[in-house]
Amino acid sequence: MGDIVAHLAGIPDDILNGRVDGVATAAWTAAQVDARRDMLFDEMLTASEADALQVEPLVASFGAVSGQFIADLATHEHDSRDALEMPGARDSQLIAIAFDWLGDRIAEARRHAGVGRLRVISGAGESTFGKDEFTATARTDRFDLVRAATGRRALSQIAEWTWEGDARPETVVLGSFARRAEPVDG
Repeated sequence: MGDIVAHLAGIPDDILNGRVDGVATAAWTAAQVDARRDMLFDEMLTASEADALQVEPLVASFGAVSGQFIADLATHEHDSRDALEMPGARDSQLIAIAFDWLGDRIAEARRHAGVGRLRVISGAGESTFGKDEFTATARTDRFDLVRAATGRRALSQIAEWTWEGDARPETVVLGSFARRAEPVDG
C-alpha cells in the first residue's frame, strides 16, 4: 500500500518538477517509490494533496497523455481499495474516463493483432473501439474492462465475459502490463 501512495504522490511532484522522461515506465515508478521510502504516510499524503491542487488545472493541457494520467489514477485507486478491502466507486467518472482511454488502447492492440473493432456493451450502454470492421462484442462492465486492460484480471476472467465473435481476450490486457495468472476480484 505504501508503494502505491508513494507512486501516486510522485506523479504530481514529477509533473511540477519536469521529471517526465520515461513516464509510466517501471523505472519512473521505482524512482518515485524510492524517493519516498523514508517518508511517513501522512507526509506523502499532505505533499501529494498540495501538488495535486497545482496539477489539476493543467490536466486538460496534457492532450492524449491526460487519458493515461486518469487511467493510472483509476487503476491505483482500485488497487488501494482492493488492498484495504474497501470496494466502491466502480461506476465513477474516473472509471468512465479510464474506460474510454483504455478502450482506444485495446483497439490499437486488436489492430496490431490483426483483428477488428471491439464493441463493449455495459450497464452504461454500448461503446465501440477501433475503426476496422466489427469482429467481437463483449458484455462486461466498464470497471472490469479497466481492471482487465491494466493487468488486474486473468485471461480466464476476460474469457468468461459474454463474447460474440472473435474474442481474443489476450488483446484486452495492454502490453505494458503483465498478464495475471490467477483470477482476482478487486
